[in-house]
Amino acid sequence: MTIPNTLSKKGSAKKGGGVSNGVSSGNAARAAVQQRSERTAEQSNSGCCRCCYLLIGAVILSFATTGAVLYYKLDGLNGDLHSFHDGDQVLARDISSDLDSVLCQAYTVVTDSKASVYLTDGPARVSTQAAETVVVRNPGLRAATEFDYRAFYLLPGSILEVGACMSVFNHSPRVHAQVLFIKGDKHFQDWRSDASCRHCVDHRVVIPPDALCEIGNAAGTQYVIDDKDTYYVVITRQHRSEDDVAFRAEIDMKVIKTVYDTSNVKEKCINTQTCKLNLTYHERDDVIIEFAYPYYDSPKWDTYFSTSCQLRRCFWITVFAIVPAGLVALMIVVCCGKGCVDRARYRKVQKKKASTKRAFLLTEDKNEPPV
Repeated sequence: MTIPNTLSKKGSAKKGGGVSNGVSSGNAARAAVQQRSERTAEQSNSGCCRCCYLLIGAVILSFATTGAVLYYKLDGLNGDLHSFHDGDQVLARDISSDLDSVLCQAYTVVTDSKASVYLTDGPARVSTQAAETVVVRNPGLRAATEFDYRAFYLLPGSILEVGACMSVFNHSPRVHAQVLFIKGDKHFQDWRSDASCRHCVDHRVVIPPDALCEIGNAAGTQYVIDDKDTYYVVITRQHRSEDDVAFRAEIDMKVIKTVYDTSNVKEKCINTQTCKLNLTYHERDDVIIEFAYPYYDSPKWDTYFSTSCQLRRCFWITVFAIVPAGLVALMIVVCCGKGCVDRARYRKVQKKKASTKRAFLLTEDKNEPPV
């Protein structure tokens, strides 16, 4: 009995179809793996780009932040113009914020009148022995309009002794004069705006009408300084109703001034208007400015000074060379390193893809029926 060929062909067809389906499902799985690998490589490349963008943004942000901080700091290192008085002795650190031995290589003081400038060896100390006594006799302060004054910048422990009297010359017995002691520039300006300001005046001495200079009858007082500041000795009328009455008063002032010790200093400039001092890195040194004694017939003895800081070269190198170079190097290392890793991963994916394709071709060759 002969077996029909159709059955044999059908069996062969089924067998071949099973092999073909197996190969197709395997190819589909490999294709899915390849697609996932390619997507991973693309995502890695995209991640590298994002990383570069983020680093570039971080560099720009760092420069902007550094620039803002630098502007703020350098703006504080540009000394303003400060008003004081002939004969004052002041500490630059108390007045200006630009004395910084870390950033400043040199420190320059410029005054509009003669002054002596000292760079101390360590923090400034108040002298325990030396004291200066300034006597101002009969300056003839006139209060024919509103008021007149003298100003002193004094250290704690200083003493102001004042004796005031009325002059017979152009004197009206209806005038009641007074001497005011005002502490600080702000209180003085507030008093000028409002003469009735009570909290502005630290101490008040009334000059009675019978305190006549010609007979040596003066009203005296002593004022002890408790804090370093500018102190104003003001002569004015006691009552606003007397504003239209002219008068003349005379004051004898004796100022016993506590002073800073200038015996142990690193550098000094004597009786000059421009002084440049070299600062030691990270040392807590102070700069003392001592103005020359006044001409007593000058109106207010006002004088001015300004300071400036010359930045260290290492500061500029750090800000404009080391920091930018470090940021650029970091960006290169991170981006290039990540790019190398991504390229290696991509080559691995391509290699696996080529190997899979070769395996697929070999499988097709094996399954192809002989001719």
